[in-house]
Amino acid sequence: MKLMRVSAIAGWVYVLFWITGLILEPGAPKITSSSMELGMYYSTHSLIHSVQAFLIDGAAGIALLVFISGLVVFLFKSQKDKLVPILVTFGLGIAASGISLVQAGFQQVLSGNLSHSNEIPYRLILTIINDLDTFKLLALAGVVLTSSILINQARNIPQWSGWLGFVLSLLLFFGGLSYIVDQQLLQVLLYLSLPTLLIWVALISTFLFRWKPDVSEIIRE
Repeated sequence: MKLMRVSAIAGWVYVLFWITGLILEPGAPKITSSSMELGMYYSTHSLIHSVQAFLIDGAAGIALLVFISGLVVFLFKSQKDKLVPILVTFGLGIAASGISLVQAGFQQVLSGNLSHSNEIPYRLILTIINDLDTFKLLALAGVVLTSSILINQARNIPQWSGWLGFVLSLLLFFGGLSYIVDQQLLQVLLYLSLPTLLIWVALISTFLFRWKPDVSEIIRE
């Protein structure tokens, strides 16, 4: 019970970090911008970008891991015979959180906080961050897909959350491919994936916070 509530709070915090980060820095330049534009922007927005990166990549990555841990525990309590897909879900969650933390480090380099040189290869760092984003989104797609399959098989959680998860997993998967394939439709799916992810995390967190084990489950334990 206590772990569920902690993970639920972590899920809400994850959503809050992302919303706050987007408000703080809504218009960062694209990787296609000129080197001069990139250098000018990050040199004049060093502090705000550093704070945003800490929120949406660093702190959010940790909050995501705590949230997924609680979700995995819930799935195990609900379906102990599904150990393999539950472990796969947890493994993918660790991967997504780890990639997010690595991105946070590169973002700090981009802000100039971890480099003593004035010659920061902005475009190279942005390319690395985008490549990492592809793997992070694919890992998140796996987390959402496997957990949604298990949710649809469980009886103690609303089935619509599972169907929403299926839609989200597709958005995350094809959105992640947008960094590899320059296609307008994939870009649209990428933009749709973030608000859908935040809604899904918030809804699952609310369920985990309110969840109480059945009497039969308590007796079995």
